[in-house]
Amino acid sequence: KNRELAALNAELTAFNEFAVNDYGQALKKLYTSLEQVVRQDAQHFSDTGKANMRKAQASIQKLKLLTEDIVTFYRLPHIDTQRSAVDLNDIIADAISGELSEKLNDAKLTIESAELPVVEGYPMLLSLMYFHLIENAIRFSPANEKVAVSYEKHIGSRQHFPHVENEAFHKITIMHKGAGFDAANASEIFKLSFRNTESARFRSTGIGLPVSKKIMDLHKGYISATVGQDDSTRYDCYFPIL
Repeated sequence: KNRELAALNAELTAFNEFAVNDYGQALKKLYTSLEQVVRQDAQHFSDTGKANMRKAQASIQKLKLLTEDIVTFYRLPHIDTQRSAVDLNDIIADAISGELSEKLNDAKLTIESAELPVVEGYPMLLSLMYFHLIENAIRFSPANEKVAVSYEKHIGSRQHFPHVENEAFHKITIMHKGAGFDAANASEIFKLSFRNTESARFRSTGIGLPVSKKIMDLHKGYISATVGQDDSTRYDCYFPIL
């Protein structure tokens, strides 16, 4: 059994290297070649031909992003190997700096965060998870609204989690206005195979939530998502209190 697992891991590693190097480079070269055709021979194309060429480039770019995200997904257990005490206040502050800060401003959104706890975990992975969750909130929120980050202690039960009875959790909630997915798909959106039709309207591969689920699994925790009757969306992350 161990030999079979070792062989599967070796195959997965080989696939990752292929996806990052050969496949990724091929997509990049294809995109660049199309760009040269568009620039040099645009005068010979009809408007329809130009539009189709741009659509092809957009599809190649999305395929490249999806490949990179899938590789990241399978590399998650190896990205951050050192567990430590992680202040989630710092994680949220880091997540909304840089690129997300610009997106918040562009979307005319504000973010309000409660005082969050310190948890035992992997800093880089938690930063990646909250980047994805807050980016999702920005993507689906209407303008001039706020994204709220709240905290409470929660006692879990088998009604909500498998294999849990009277276990204490840190519950971190990200809530925003706007439905990011159909409520009927709440149990499916964390699966790698799920494709959210709402994500198709954005430059997104839709893999952020499966990545977040994988990260919570690595922390022995849980994540859930719900859409309220007022079309608000909330993501609840449960970290076991050690």
